[in-house]
Formats: sequence, C-alpha cells, structure tokens
Amino acid sequence: MSQIYVLLGSLAGIAMLVGLSAIFGRWSRPVIQSPADAAAFMKAEYFRFEPGEAVLAPDGGAAIVADVANESFGVIVTRGDRWVARVVTPQTVRQVKLTRPERLRIGFRDFTMPSAVIAFEDAQTAQRWAERLTRALDAAQPSADAHERLDPRTDTAPESAGPETAGPATADPETTGEPDHA
Repeated sequence: MSQIYVLLGSLAGIAMLVGLSAIFGRWSRPVIQSPADAAAFMKAEYFRFEPGEAVLAPDGGAAIVADVANESFGVIVTRGDRWVARVVTPQTVRQVKLTRPERLRIGFRDFTMPSAVIAFEDAQTAQRWAERLTRALDAAQPSADAHERLDPRTDTAPESAGPETAGPATADPETTGEPDHA
C-alpha cells in the first residue's frame, strides 16, 4: 500500500514542477512571427526549397509556404517547444481535407507527424489553400517524373520517381492494419 502513496506523491511532485515552470515562464510554445520567419525556417530545413507565398495561422502555431521552384508546399507546425517542417508531395501526404470551414487537416505518411491541423482566420483562406494543395498533389500524381520533388528525408530529388521507388513505403495502416513505415 505504501508504494501507491509513493507513486501518487511522485506524480503530484512532477505535476507541480511542470505547473510552476509554465506559470513562471520557463516553457512557452514557439510562435511563428511572420511569413518571412516561416520562409526562412523552410529554407533552413530544406536547402533546395525556394519560399514563395506564405500564410500563418492566427496564433502563430502553423504556416504553409509555397515552393516556387517545384510547385510543392512546406508545412510548419509547433510540436512541444520546437517547429517541425514537412514538404507536401504525393509521396508524403495521405490526404488534405477541411475538418471545419476554417481548419485544414493534412494527413502525412509519417508516423512522427501523422497530421497537421492549421486553423485559418476565415473559411475562404482555408478553402483556397486546400484547393491549391489538392490541385498541386493531383497534378503531380499521374506522372511522378514530371516534377522534381524533394525527398524530405534527404532533401534531394529521388533517383527514380516511379511508383516502385518514389518515397517511403505506401502501406496505408487504415486499410491494411499495419503501421506506415516512413
């Protein structure tokens, strides 16, 4: 019985330390301040990425940046105390859909970031970016070798963009019941 008290006391102590840290400002979520910050971050993460138009979530927790060099897009979201970036290509994305009129959900084929939800200021902006992403993915899908795309693991173009070797494994866990090995 005393082990339960020790466990509960430990959990309470950890919760108190986390709470005090948050109250006194030792932890804060990173915020993307401007479209220029989002563009600079994508350029730093993927050196071949050529940033174009960018849009930020109102809270600064996410951004989408267009790549003018190869018609792909970069998505940046905050996870914990860091920014995480992914390049949106047919090989890396499972789906793009609006979950609410102003919320865009991008489902990735990546177990480390299965999805990104971006809340826009208004429904029109969300709809416009959803259509842009969907058009770009649909245009690139039929002929994978028509566009040079970045491989997000190596930041290089794939050697062969054919369906056999294009990007990570494409097993869909929703239909096969097996994990997606990206």
